[in-house]
Amino acid sequence: MSETFEVPKRVAVKERLPDEREGVTHHFCITDRDGRQTDGYIQVGLYEDGRPGELFVKVGKSGGEGAVWDQFAIAFSIALQYGAPLENLCAKFVNTNFEPSGHTSNKDIPRCTSVTDYLAKYLLKRFGK
Repeated sequence: MSETFEVPKRVAVKERLPDEREGVTHHFCITDRDGRQTDGYIQVGLYEDGRPGELFVKVGKSGGEGAVWDQFAIAFSIALQYGAPLENLCAKFVNTNFEPSGHTSNKDIPRCTSVTDYLAKYLLKRFGK
């Protein structure tokens, strides 16, 4: 005779951002070992209490690669809006390793191992607890 167990449902609730909100725009530049530079922008939409609630990323001249950054930012934003802690999200991206990597224009983050490494370090430094 087998028993059935009811698994409690977990309901995630989306915390919507206000229609008009403050934000932060941050420019960065990564210079690789061959001297090639990659410029990028991070835009963060904020809740009224200053917490990040959405992310936009523009890297280089983009092209097809731009769509990947858009999708990354959408997934990151959804996670934030459903309550994922920024520190946990960023921990998954710190020290990821792919090009471009190298020296950065940010004195607080002098080197990065990838754009996602830079993004995570910047978000933690600017908005982390």
